[in-house]
Amino acid sequence: MIIMEKYRIIDIIEDKKYKVFLSVAVKYSDAFSLTTFKSVHKKHLKDSYFETLEFLLPYSVEDISEYSLPRHYEKGQKFHVYSLTSDSTQVLGKTDGIYLWRLPDFPEDLCFYRHKKVWLSTVSHEKLCFLHDIPQNVLSDFQKEGFTIIQL
Repeated sequence: MIIMEKYRIIDIIEDKKYKVFLSVAVKYSDAFSLTTFKSVHKKHLKDSYFETLEFLLPYSVEDISEYSLPRHYEKGQKFHVYSLTSDSTQVLGKTDGIYLWRLPDFPEDLCFYRHKKVWLSTVSHEKLCFLHDIPQNVLSDFQKEGFTIIQL
């Protein structure tokens, strides 16, 4: 059963808890995305930012027009959607926390998709993590792992 509600995970998702978080997110996903911004000058970005995008290039989803993307948007923002494979998920371990996906070290706002619909979105610089229209078992899995979740 799909729960047509929006939830927020209010935990600090770092270190060991981040690894557990990823295991649940990956289990229910077939794609993920990261965000870049045209307004940020390349000279202000670190090598890890460019290395991440280069590593993920072979997993890039060319046509994202059918994807339901997160609703937070800023002028010049670009979503990069990637197929979720055992190889592409390696990049997710480059940080030690969900909110560490931010400039200048990395592209921002890690999100997860299932059947071309975003079901987990983040706003890294605000330390926000949302669950959207999810099956009951996904909510249960996060709660079993000790995550604190509130309904919005």
